[in-house]
Amino acid sequence: MWHRRPWAGPLIRLLGLALIALAVAVGRALFARSGASPAELGVRDWLLALVDFASASVGGGMLLAGAHLFDQIEVSARWRRP
Repeated sequence: MWHRRPWAGPLIRLLGLALIALAVAVGRALFARSGASPAELGVRDWLLALVDFASASVGGGMLLAGAHLFDQIEVSARWRRP
């Protein structure tokens, strides 16, 4: 699997950093429009907010976890299917 290779961890963290940079750029664009009245805001602004939230969330996870995003975890017997 590709995520077990030595270069995968730093690459995933770098992509996470790029997503956070995208979130900052989109957030600045939204902030520039923050003086507009709610009637002036349209679908584009809602899509920008969606992209901002999603890229910051996914980028933060990628930056913090790196290749460990793909680690398998042990689920307690209580939560397993019978």
